[in-house]
Amino acid sequence: MREELLAALRARFATVSRTGDGAGVVGPEALAEAERLLDFLAAPEGVDHEVLYTAGLLHWMRAVFLPGEQGRQAWSHAARLLLPLYLARPDALPEQVRSFFAQAYGQDEPAGEERAHASAEALSDLAMFLLERFTRLRRPADGEAATALLRRATRVLPAGHPARPVVLSNLGYALLLGDALMAPEHESTRPPNVDEAVTVLREALQDTPREHPNHARCANGLALAVRAKGLATRDLALLAEAVDLFRLAVDTATAADGNRPRMLTDLGSSLLIQAAGGAGPAGPAAPDEAVTALDEAVAVLREAVRDTPEGAAERRERLRLLARAERLRASQAPRPARAPLSPETRRRVEELTGLMRRTIPATSDGTPDEPDNWLAVAARLIGVAPSDGQGHHAQLLDLAARLLRDPAGTDVEREAADFYRRRSGHLSPGDRLDTMLTRILAPPGTPPAPADPSHLADLDEVLALHERVLRELPDDLPERASLEIGQLMTQLARQRHDLADPDGTGLEESLALLTRTMKLLPSLMASLNLSATMVGDLAVMGGALLSPFESLSMIEDGLKRNRAKLAGLPPGHPERTTTLKALTHTLFLQYQLTHEEPVYQEAAGLARRIAAADLAEAVRIVLAWGVAARLRATSAAPPGEPDPRSSGLARLSSEEAATAIENRDAPAALETLEEGRAHMLSSALNARRELANLRAADPRLATRFLALREQVRATVAEPVFEPGPEELARTRGLAQDWSELVGQVQALPAFGRFLMPLPLGAPDLRPSAAEGPVVTINVNPRRCDALALCADGVRLVPLPGLRAAELVEQAEAFHAAIRVVHGAPGPLAGQAERVLLDTLGWLWDVLAEPVLTELGLTGPPGEGPWPRLWWSPAGALNSLPLHAAGHHTIAGASVLDRAVSSYTPTVRALLHSRARPVPPRRTGLTVAMPVTPGHAALPETAGEAAEVTARIHGRALVGAQASRAAVLAALPGASVAHFACHAGGDPYEPSASHLLLHDGPLSVTEIGRLDLDGAELAYLSACATARGGARLADEALHLASAFQLAGYAQAVATLWEIGDHAAATMAADFHRELGESIGDPAPIPGALALHTATRRMRAAIPGRPSAWAAFLHAGA
Repeated sequence: MREELLAALRARFATVSRTGDGAGVVGPEALAEAERLLDFLAAPEGVDHEVLYTAGLLHWMRAVFLPGEQGRQAWSHAARLLLPLYLARPDALPEQVRSFFAQAYGQDEPAGEERAHASAEALSDLAMFLLERFTRLRRPADGEAATALLRRATRVLPAGHPARPVVLSNLGYALLLGDALMAPEHESTRPPNVDEAVTVLREALQDTPREHPNHARCANGLALAVRAKGLATRDLALLAEAVDLFRLAVDTATAADGNRPRMLTDLGSSLLIQAAGGAGPAGPAAPDEAVTALDEAVAVLREAVRDTPEGAAERRERLRLLARAERLRASQAPRPARAPLSPETRRRVEELTGLMRRTIPATSDGTPDEPDNWLAVAARLIGVAPSDGQGHHAQLLDLAARLLRDPAGTDVEREAADFYRRRSGHLSPGDRLDTMLTRILAPPGTPPAPADPSHLADLDEVLALHERVLRELPDDLPERASLEIGQLMTQLARQRHDLADPDGTGLEESLALLTRTMKLLPSLMASLNLSATMVGDLAVMGGALLSPFESLSMIEDGLKRNRAKLAGLPPGHPERTTTLKALTHTLFLQYQLTHEEPVYQEAAGLARRIAAADLAEAVRIVLAWGVAARLRATSAAPPGEPDPRSSGLARLSSEEAATAIENRDAPAALETLEEGRAHMLSSALNARRELANLRAADPRLATRFLALREQVRATVAEPVFEPGPEELARTRGLAQDWSELVGQVQALPAFGRFLMPLPLGAPDLRPSAAEGPVVTINVNPRRCDALALCADGVRLVPLPGLRAAELVEQAEAFHAAIRVVHGAPGPLAGQAERVLLDTLGWLWDVLAEPVLTELGLTGPPGEGPWPRLWWSPAGALNSLPLHAAGHHTIAGASVLDRAVSSYTPTVRALLHSRARPVPPRRTGLTVAMPVTPGHAALPETAGEAAEVTARIHGRALVGAQASRAAVLAALPGASVAHFACHAGGDPYEPSASHLLLHDGPLSVTEIGRLDLDGAELAYLSACATARGGARLADEALHLASAFQLAGYAQAVATLWEIGDHAAATMAADFHRELGESIGDPAPIPGALALHTATRRMRAAIPGRPSAWAAFLHAGA
């Protein structure tokens, strides 16, 4: 490209020389070519002189032909590029150019040493040109070249030369700029050029008189360098010196200095650092000193905001810093004369406080009226309420609860400041300072990505349909109140995309709309005979009624049923429209669970058809479409998402966790992931736990609750899309009964949050690490990290080598190789096994080894028990064997050689498994299917069953004995269940997974519906029993989790297909390892037994990871 551009510009020069016509050099095409050529200007030790000459000559020719200001600008560009050549190598320039510079110098043209000094100044100017490009284009070569030129210039200019301080100052800024743009300022690593920057800027400031125009710039540059060094070394004296230097820069900057607002901002942010770090030059600062620093910070930041024009990009950053300074100052001890908030911050506080006062119904004593307090109910529904947990979300709602109790009497700014202080209270002093530095120094957060135009278009379309229905259909329409609520909710969803407007109009309009919504919502809900409490009770009904497998199965069955019925109905049939509406409604329900764009598009397309044909027939479809469109606009996967299979909730929690990690808050990141992953499974486990507690506390009330639940479940199992008056009355009656019964349960001591989400902070989760660390992995397009929950807290392990897109590719290649192993014996299978080993090595390099190193597991353990470790992966990682990661040809370089691994979908799921009691006497159930019609024979399963039965007292169901009814009848009495059979499933239908028995499949839905006492270990010797589907990859919905939901604290399962012989060998070895522990009162050591058996099989067939890496242990 360089040669082509040089040739193109030379051709233009030749045309000018031949014709005298400058059209070829003054046009935009020539300028664009020169600009592209300058991409090649930077060279390792300076600049490419050929590029410099050619680009400079173009601007010189443009200056000859262009009139007025355009010509003057071209002369300026030409002089900047060509003057270094003229002073160093004048013979390289055309005669006309040399004459131009000679005429410009006249009698003062330098010679000898003066010419060398002038050349150095010209190099400094050229370096600043490169720095401007570096700042704009972020090309490292430009910054490196500028620094090289400035270093060369400083070597030429002697001490005392009037230009030397300016060149030194330029060099200091170039060094700082390179460090800042190549490595963020808030990183704890020491910037590579900071020491040199401090040295040259000290000399520049020392040699620049106070009255010199460059003095303030030198002081500010030195302050930036000293601050960067102080932050990297945690040197408090340097931080204090930086503050003094910033003050000097501000004091000596003139009114005409356009950089003064930037200097004020730098001073303000440094004062915030000094106050937040709690230290001055002599050590820890007294509270009064911190208050003084914050007062000064507020003052200088207000001045910076005042001097920054409205609409300038920098104004947003300065307002953000000002608000942060005011929050920090508000958290200090009360003072008699505290300065008021800035108008901008005060306006925001008053708007939010006023909204609280207007929208929260209160009793005579000023506290919220809970039954009708929609915000309070919503807070309980999303899992955060006062004193319910120690996590940062619970603390946030603790603040919200105080505002709800007394919005008029709450000091909003002090409460907010206290919240931010408590939120960082769990961090170590070093992490706390890093978090504060990140929040102060980091540039404003990346603004939200622009909304997908199709999402906004659908919201607009749904709003228009709501308006049409409300306008054109009768006033007594039964769904009118629901439509008005949906209209308000959709308007809010649409409005949220305007909140980022710099002029604040988006916020103003959203506040007005929110106020209107909160005013109308109670009356609209009352017209439906629904109170806030009843809505809250109904919202949590799903987890108590159905397992996640049942919920998915109902939707999938409904889709199949309606599609089949629709296919059999001729056009014009009276049931065709009803069936089409039922199909559309079910598709919208499926989208709410899976967030799959094709599902949404199919449903929306059908909805448009229905509405176009007859608006009166589309009322309920419009309501369902509104729910889906709002969800899509807020949580759809962004374009280019590497793993779009994640649910919207999991994706949002991953984003929030990545942000928390960037803010150095690992505990908050873990809490966020816990709340967003395996949400359906967690809700079901929470309901099982609550019901068990209710049976123990009030058996009669528990019996009533279970009976009512079965009535509601029967209604849900046979849904009627458009119920008539009788069905509606019956449904409302059941809803009322449900709400009243839930209210009775919640009145019991310690049951106030019955069936509500359980908010858990990192301290609440920490007991799960009593037996070993729990490692949660966040895979995000921005960054990947492991969060290791240990007995002493949460440790962050950055994983820079793990990238989200590459992970998806590796997982797909891994399972493609598995298919080859099982489908193409011979050389191809051997090659596929090598692919598996390579993937295990990659997984070790990018993930497992960094985690184990952080945990101190740097080699095989010595004498004593093996260390334990739990993995909690997500997305594509769920399909890869983390427990087998490693370079298995190198001794000790694998997870199998360093720790015993188990898996858990979430930390709270592990807590649930740990809480299961150990049965007083263990009994077993062995199910084996040597022959299954339509599938390959498994002859070794018979021997496998005999081996297991010989070691665990219990019952064996083999072949024809293993009917569905017999197995379901035997499971409640089996503490250890062993299945040796075929398994099946559909990656796009998680509820379709099943075990194949003699008379048909035993589905995950049937297994997950069980609630077994005394269950402890399920061994699933079948294919892919721990592999979730491509749909809802973060929900951990598979056979192993179904058995855990049914009550089994531990499960042994497989990630992919396994051969009959390998399965029988592993099972026999596993049960032999358990040995006498079956009779011990302690929990079964299932993880250790599987670990030992896996290592033994690896030693026997090291080149076949498809056999020994497939088996994993899940649970306690």
